[in-house]
Amino acid sequence: MRYLVIILLLTRSAVYAQNAKITGQVTDTKNNPITYATVDVIGKNSTNTTDELGRFVLSLNDIKQGDIITLKISKEGYKTAILHSPVSPLSIPIKLLRLKNFKALPVTPLEPKPDAAPIQPTYVTSFGQNGGITAAQVTIGPQPRVLNLTIQNQLLSLNKDEKIQILSVMNNAESYGFADQIEKFLKSNGYKKVTNYQGVWTPPTIGQTMTKDTSGTIIRIGALQ
Repeated sequence: MRYLVIILLLTRSAVYAQNAKITGQVTDTKNNPITYATVDVIGKNSTNTTDELGRFVLSLNDIKQGDIITLKISKEGYKTAILHSPVSPLSIPIKLLRLKNFKALPVTPLEPKPDAAPIQPTYVTSFGQNGGITAAQVTIGPQPRVLNLTIQNQLLSLNKDEKIQILSVMNNAESYGFADQIEKFLKSNGYKKVTNYQGVWTPPTIGQTMTKDTSGTIIRIGALQ
């Protein structure tokens, strides 16, 4: 009998040690997908944003099927929703109600971008080195962005207690690299509520902007040109 009790306790512990994934879709009242809505699991260290189809995926540790979780879904211009849902392999449908008479806060460019100067060819000579460059000229394209003092001061003006989301272009190494610089700079200066995501934007976003809304600050790092 004592062995049976031990086996039952071990089995119960194994069940509670499971990990789970929560999936869902956020839409408006007309079933249009809502992109870049923030989805948080209250009481758990799990958060994500919706993609271009309004879908999201959340990973949870030490939880089992049937447990009740509380989701908080927020998006600029929409009423924040709180939803209680059991952990299940089924996708969770979520609808947000658009706020009446909503006026978006102005978008602040992270740094005024001057008109791009024409790219000048750079001439390179190999001087007869074996395996060196022997072409007459090499064209150098746009260079990666730099986290200069102007941008640093703008970032340091943000409230450390608010959430900061950094969004960069999917499969764009330069965009993600600059977003990664911003994330590391903020965290090194005591900002703890910083998340860094990649996504696909329609239409494509050029340059970088910083937008404040009711849920915090969104920093968008678009393509360089």
